[in-house]
Amino acid sequence: MADKINAKNVAKKRHIAKALVDYLIYVESNFRRALEIASEATSLAGYNDWWWKARIGKCQFKMGMIKDAER
Repeated sequence: MADKINAKNVAKKRHIAKALVDYLIYVESNFRRALEIASEATSLAGYNDWWWKARIGKCQFKMGMIKDAER
């Protein structure tokens, strides 16, 4: 299911994107796809939304990218 989602289109719909990213992280454990959507949404938000930055860090941590997650 997650492989068919267009990250750019979903990221434009803020509330749907937040719910979908949480679903991908907590239910499907698809951290790579959640990271894609969160990265797109962060850039659309002007890199100012802490919620997206927290989700990016969580995905990077779960994927073993510890140094990137610390930033």
